[in-house]
Amino acid sequence: MNEVLFYHSEGMGESDLQQVAEALLKDEKTAVESLLDHLVFSETFLKQVASSATALIEKVRLEHRFSGPIDAMLIEYDLSTEEGVALMCLGEALMRIPDPKKQDELIKEKILGSNWKNRSGKSGMMLANAAAWGLVVSGKFLDDQASILSTLRQLFTRLGEPVIRTVIKRVLKQLANQFILGETIKEAKGNAKSLAKKGYAFSFDMLGESALTEKDANFYFEQYQLAITSLSGDPQTPIEKAHSVSVKLSALCPFFNIWHEKKAVNFLSKKLLELVQLAKKHHVALCIDAEENDRLTMTLEVFKKVIQHHLLDGWKGFGFALQAYHKGALEVVKWLTDYLRKVNRFAQIRLVKGAYWDTEIKLAQQLGLPQYPVFTEKFHTDVSYAACAKLLLEGQDVIFPQFATHNAYTLSLIEHLAPKQAKYECQCLHGMGKALYDTYLNQSNGQAVIRMYAPVGVHEDLLPYLVRRILENGANSSFVNQLIDEQVDAKTLAQNPLEQVGKHYLWHHPNIPLPADMFGSARKNSQGKQLANHLHLTAMIQAMNVVSFDVDIKPVTQAPAQLSGVKKIISPHDHRQVLGNVSLALKEMVPDIVACAQKGQTEWEQFNVTQRAAILNQAADLMHERQYQLMAAAILEAGKTYQDAIDELREAIDFLRYYANASLELKDRILPGPTGEENRLMYVPTGPTLCISPWNFPVAIFIGQVSAALAAGNVVIAKPATQTMICATWASQCLYDAGLPESALQIIPCER
Repeated sequence: MNEVLFYHSEGMGESDLQQVAEALLKDEKTAVESLLDHLVFSETFLKQVASSATALIEKVRLEHRFSGPIDAMLIEYDLSTEEGVALMCLGEALMRIPDPKKQDELIKEKILGSNWKNRSGKSGMMLANAAAWGLVVSGKFLDDQASILSTLRQLFTRLGEPVIRTVIKRVLKQLANQFILGETIKEAKGNAKSLAKKGYAFSFDMLGESALTEKDANFYFEQYQLAITSLSGDPQTPIEKAHSVSVKLSALCPFFNIWHEKKAVNFLSKKLLELVQLAKKHHVALCIDAEENDRLTMTLEVFKKVIQHHLLDGWKGFGFALQAYHKGALEVVKWLTDYLRKVNRFAQIRLVKGAYWDTEIKLAQQLGLPQYPVFTEKFHTDVSYAACAKLLLEGQDVIFPQFATHNAYTLSLIEHLAPKQAKYECQCLHGMGKALYDTYLNQSNGQAVIRMYAPVGVHEDLLPYLVRRILENGANSSFVNQLIDEQVDAKTLAQNPLEQVGKHYLWHHPNIPLPADMFGSARKNSQGKQLANHLHLTAMIQAMNVVSFDVDIKPVTQAPAQLSGVKKIISPHDHRQVLGNVSLALKEMVPDIVACAQKGQTEWEQFNVTQRAAILNQAADLMHERQYQLMAAAILEAGKTYQDAIDELREAIDFLRYYANASLELKDRILPGPTGEENRLMYVPTGPTLCISPWNFPVAIFIGQVSAALAAGNVVIAKPATQTMICATWASQCLYDAGLPESALQIIPCER
C-alpha cells in the first residue's frame, strides 16, 4: 500500500515562519548563546544602566510605603511554597467547580492536608498571612501564629466546609479588586480617569479566553465591540497615546487549533478586520494578546493577513504582543521587522516576559518534547527580553515598541538603549508596579509614555488571571517581591542578567530536567510530538506515508496450526482500504497452545530479572525507532486520531520501561523474615498468563498486560482484539527483536 493516506488538510502550506518553529526546539545553551551575540556592551554602558536602576529603586522605596494587601502578602508569605500555591490554586478551583459538595471535599483535602508553617509576621498585617485567611470566620486574629494550623483545623471541625468555602471566596474577591479596573468597560473607564490625569494610558483586557462554543465566541466579540465604542477617543491624539483594547484570539474562535488551522486563521482574520474597522473609526488601538506557545505561529499567520489588508492603509494602531520567554522570541522580532518592511506597514509591538510559563513547562513534559519551548532560568528570559528590546528599538521605521516590565533594571536598560528621539512606551499591570511607574513618570517630568494593562470583567473570569499574577510575582525571586523588601540591597536588584549567564554548570534550571529526564534515574520518559509545530507534524506525516500495510497475520506459536479461512483486514473508517489478511486460530488449537506455554515457562525462567528487564527496555527503544509504523497502524486499523496514536505509542513505551524498572527495584529490596533475619525478596512466577486486550487501546493495553507478566517471569498467551491484529503483531515483533523467545509470548488471533 504505497498511496498517500496521511495528510493535514487544514494546513497553511509552506510558511515563512519556519525559523521561528526551529528556534523553539533549540536547547537552552544554544538559544542563549545566540542571544548574547546581540548584547555586546561596554563596561561604561553597563555601569550607567546599573547606576540608573539603583537610583530608581532607592527613590521608589523612599517615596512609597508598601501597605496594600498584595504588597503585604508578598512580604509576609512566599507564595512559591507548597502552602501558598495550594491556597491560591484552591481559590481558583472553587470558581471552576459548580457543585458545592465537590468544593467542600476539595477544601477538606487541602486544609487538613496542608503543612502550614509558622510565620514571623514581618508585614504586621495578619490578613497577609495566607495561612490565616480562614481565621476571618472566628471574628478575631491570633497573636500566636504558631497555633494557626490547629486553629484552622478546629474551625474546620466546628464551622464546616461551607463557611470556609465562603470565606476563601470572599478574601480572594477582596484581592481581585486590586487587579480589576471594573466589572464593565463603563466602570473601568470611569475608574481610569484619576490615573489618566497622572499621565497613564490604558490597554483594556476584556477578561475571557478559550471560547468553547460559538455562543461564547459571539459573546466575547460583542464585548470587544462594546469596549472599542465605549473608549472612543479624540482623533487629534496620537494613536500611540490613545486607549487600546487587547484581544485574545482564543476568545473569538472555538476551533483555534492546529487541526483547523486554515479555517481558524481565515475566520479570525475576518473577525479582527471587523474590529480594526471599528477601532479606526473610534481612534482606539488594537493589540493581539499573547497566548500559549502552540498557537504562536497561527497567531502570526493571522497578524500577516490582517496587517496587509487595505483597511490598515495609513493606520498605525494595530499591534501584537510577544512573550520573551519563548526561545523563538528574537526570531519573531526579526520576522516582524522584515515582514512589516516588505508590506510597507507599521505596527505596535508589545514585549512581555511571559504569562504562561508553568503551563508551557507542564505541557512540554506531558507531550514528551525533546526541549522546552521556553527558558527555564529567569535570567535567560531577561537576556532574551533585552535582545528583543534592542532589536525593536532598531526597527523604529516600522515598529512602535511597547515594553511591559516591572523591573527597574529593564526600564533603565531600555532607556539607555533607545536612540535619541526614539518613540516607545512602557507598560505595567493594573494592581502591580504602580509605585515603580509613579516614580518613573515623575522622574521623566511626565514625558514618559506609560500604559497600564487593565483587566475588565466579573471576578469569576478574573481568578485565573489573578492566580497567574500572584504566583508569578509572589515568588521570592521576583523583582516585584524583592522591590518591596528593603532587606534586599538595591544594587543587588540592579544586577545585569548577562552576568549570570554561564555561571551555572547546567544551562537550564537544575530542578527542571528535560522532559525525557523528568522521571530521573527511574526511567526515561517517552518522546512525543508537538503537532502545532509544523516541523514535527510534517516529519510524522511523511514517515507514516511510506509504511507498507500488505500484511498477512497468523498466530505466533509453536503449536500445530489449525486455522480458519483467510479474512481481509478492513480500515474501520474507510472500507475501501484493505490493510492485509488474517487467519484466525480455531479452538482446537487451545490444548497445544497451553502445552507450548508450559514448556516455554521453563525456558523463560532461565532468564534472570536483569535479563528480562533488559529485553523490555530494548523493546521500548525499538518501539520508538518504529514509532511511525505503529502509529500508522493505530490510525488506519483502530481509527485513532494523530494525537491519540502518539499517546497510544508513548503509553506502551512507558509501560515497558516502567515494568522493567519496577522489576529491578524489587530485585534489590530486602524484607525482614519471620524470625527477624533479613531475606532478599524473591520472584515466584505464577506460570502461563492469559492476556486479552481491547481494540480501543490496541498497543498500550496490549503491551501493558504483556510486559507486566513477562517482567514477573511469566510466559504469556496473548489474545488481541480481532479488530486490531496488525497493531498487536507489530508491537510484539519489537519484543521478539529485543531478544524475547517466541516461546515466552504466543500471539493468538481468534474470534472468541
